[in-house]
Amino acid sequence: MATVVTCPYCGIDNLTAECSICSRHFVLTTAITEDRLRAFADEGLAATPPQYTPVCDFDRAKELGVDAAELVTQGLRQRTCVDCKTAFLYSDEQ
Repeated sequence: MATVVTCPYCGIDNLTAECSICSRHFVLTTAITEDRLRAFADEGLAATPPQYTPVCDFDRAKELGVDAAELVTQGLRQRTCVDCKTAFLYSDEQ
């Protein structure tokens, strides 16, 4: 189930979900609908895609077998605001 969380730095709403693999919360972006890893410039989603099973960017990167540097990047990026690019999901409290 997706939850809207407001970024405390810029005030933009971010759609977040809990990963079905590791239970981490992460921001949903256009990378999900395009079936790729999240990029810095990706925009946020307004709604969860139909039939979507939430898998965080970190676990998706592990599934794809990316190198360690990209794995860390995905893990950090998944908790950042789609607008100001500041990390704001520090805990799994929603």
